[in-house]
Amino acid sequence: SPTPILPMTWWWDFHADNQQYFHFAHAATFAKKTSEGAGPLEPQAVSASSNVEALALKSPSGRFLWVHNKTAGTLNGASVTLTDLPNVTFTARSLDPWKGGWSEPRNVQPAGGSVKLELPSLPGDADLAYWLAAP
Repeated sequence: SPTPILPMTWWWDFHADNQQYFHFAHAATFAKKTSEGAGPLEPQAVSASSNVEALALKSPSGRFLWVHNKTAGTLNGASVTLTDLPNVTFTARSLDPWKGGWSEPRNVQPAGGSVKLELPSLPGDADLAYWLAAP
């Protein structure tokens, strides 16, 4: 089944040899969210501004979003838009995959089936994950 971390799992030996086990803890934090609730994971429609790579999944309990600054420089003013959403208020939180820890929750309400998330300033080659919990 599709998950946002499967492609990374074969890198375990690099992290083990370099005492970087914290990467697994942060990936596990996000992966735990993907397994909440009943039902399968499915693709979620998402678009992103220039120089941002975005991947998204949906489940009955919410939406998962991963964004990546594809440039070497700091990216400001970027955004991502999730579409084909139900008209419910989601509780959005971000996760820094390098440092761990969830941001404070905030409510986001789709307009016309879409939610646009303004991204914070992202350093070059940085990642950020989002969890949008459904009510």
